[in-house]
Amino acid sequence: MAELQQLYWFRCSPCGSRIVLPRQSPLGIYETLEYRDMGAWPITLLCIDFVQLCERSFDTVQDDYLPPPDQSVELAVLWEITCECAQQNCGLLRAIYTYWPASTSDTEIRQRLAQVERTLPCAAHHVPMHDLKFDAERMMVRRFHW
Repeated sequence: MAELQQLYWFRCSPCGSRIVLPRQSPLGIYETLEYRDMGAWPITLLCIDFVQLCERSFDTVQDDYLPPPDQSVELAVLWEITCECAQQNCGLLRAIYTYWPASTSDTEIRQRLAQVERTLPCAAHHVPMHDLKFDAERMMVRRFHW
């Protein structure tokens, strides 16, 4: 039986999947018996299954003693997509997170985000207000292993 470890996680609101946070990422870091917020919350999450964006706040992070991720199967990892709003004359950068297998290509991640039909309001304070507009060519993708 695998030894249990204290892991921090939150749920994807559209599909209910458990997203285990990596030991260290722009979202936070494991420190002794707590997960220290690195100031990135609230976050925008891309639900891969529903191709939908949602907002998650730090107060949704939970901790449990769970078996460590099984290294013999392909692990899902946290991905960060930094994208530039493609709306004319905007260019605001925004980080969006998702949870997908580590072997996924950057191109697949970009394509999935570009498929999102209902986005969120852009955080730039332009008049008139507009929703985020995605362009796969204006995205940088990186992954955070457990």
